[in-house]
Amino acid sequence: MELIKPSYYDEFHCIASACRDSCCIGWEIDIDRESLERYKQVDGPLGERLRRAVTEDGCFRLTGEEERCPFLNGEGLCDLILELGEASLCEICREHPRYYEWYGSLRKEAGIGLCCEAAARLILKGGSLERTAPETPEPGDEVDGELFSLLDGARDRMLAVLAEERLSLEEKEREICRMAEETQRAVDEGWRWDDMETVPAAGAEVPRPDLSWTERLCRELLTVLSRLEPMDPAWPGQLAAMEGRLPELLAAVPEFLSRHPQREREYANLLSYFLFRHFLKAAFDGEALPRALAALAGVQVVCLRDVFLWLTKGSFSFEDGVESARRYSKELEYCEENLEALERWCGERWNGRYETN
Repeated sequence: MELIKPSYYDEFHCIASACRDSCCIGWEIDIDRESLERYKQVDGPLGERLRRAVTEDGCFRLTGEEERCPFLNGEGLCDLILELGEASLCEICREHPRYYEWYGSLRKEAGIGLCCEAAARLILKGGSLERTAPETPEPGDEVDGELFSLLDGARDRMLAVLAEERLSLEEKEREICRMAEETQRAVDEGWRWDDMETVPAAGAEVPRPDLSWTERLCRELLTVLSRLEPMDPAWPGQLAAMEGRLPELLAAVPEFLSRHPQREREYANLLSYFLFRHFLKAAFDGEALPRALAALAGVQVVCLRDVFLWLTKGSFSFEDGVESARRYSKELEYCEENLEALERWCGERWNGRYETN
């Protein structure tokens, strides 16, 4: 089993009390069975705290209006780490924001999640993919080998486009859209990756997905997001504020990018992250185009929030961009129903655009 991970994966480390949006606040913490058994063996005052802090269904009992982990102290540090060391953490606390995807016995992929600000900084700065020696296969749903190869090859081509310095962000996004449409037709018609080199271009009677982020399309997108279950109570208000100034935001995008040219590279890195994390999941359901379009939609929402901040504050920093990306990720990537709703909208919005007669 091959393992692939971004080059920045091993650079990640938790910034603990310096974090502006702690994962120890407001998140349900499920404790794995091994850690539960280990906690039962802890004696003394800490052992008593542990037993009081764990619910019957194996979660930490969150406290106060903020819903804080009971072991997060007033200095923003973990009492379990301070008293027992990092090895005492349960699996979810030890691994977050790392994530893993298994594609049967073919591939394991690892990454770090954008919702964490320390991870977001690394993601926006970008990196390459590293392939390591085969690992021992782990349990996972098997995938069709030919479909997986088709999607894997297509994703590699997309990531190569995003790394191409001579292309503008708009050119990169349009090429990603074209390649995703081409890949979806290949999936629907049962082509193999070897066939992709000779795939004929879709004729004029088969419209391409239109990636022009018009006011109407952006308004639809923001409306879809506003109807989802918010992870942060402040998120719907932010979407409403963006929608209220949408014509102004769209008109200001060119000037924003001209004043912050590095942001184009960061948006390309963001799109690479979304495609790396989500596109290959089409190996399980064949929905390649909706996932690519959802990735593109995510970059657009982050861009709109960036421009909103810039116009509101009169300035914009790298940390502002980190915050925009992190907030979007928390709302979409960490609620499966929300992400599925966005992908479903993308599929319905462009339904029939890539079908052949």
